[in-house]
Amino acid sequence: MEQNYQVGTGNSHISLEVIVGTVGVAYSEFSTLKGSTSSGTIATSKPRSGNIEKTEFGIASHLQGSSIIIRTLINFSHLTKAQRESALATLVIEYKLDGGTQGCCTYTFDKVTDLVVTPNLKIVSVTAKIELI
Repeated sequence: MEQNYQVGTGNSHISLEVIVGTVGVAYSEFSTLKGSTSSGTIATSKPRSGNIEKTEFGIASHLQGSSIIIRTLINFSHLTKAQRESALATLVIEYKLDGGTQGCCTYTFDKVTDLVVTPNLKIVSVTAKIELI
């Protein structure tokens, strides 16, 4: 799913917060990508929750034309099959961007294009991409 956030051309600091709503054990990280150059991992989640606290990761004018890549891995192996099905159906991940000309905006992931699930529903991978324009 194509998602865009207007950072603008000024000197404001852009920040990202990731909120994962799951009964699984989750881990998240994010990086930026401009052309073929990756920033490397900018921030990671606290153990188990998958949440990343609000993190400033750059200045608007330098980030314009970049993408944010957010990856979340979730382990449902401690749940029964019925519980895993329910956990997958109710999974919520929010990506909150702030500091750009759009102000504070909340994004989510697309369950068709951003989600990969193992056949036994024990491991879930979500990769979201947000273009900074």
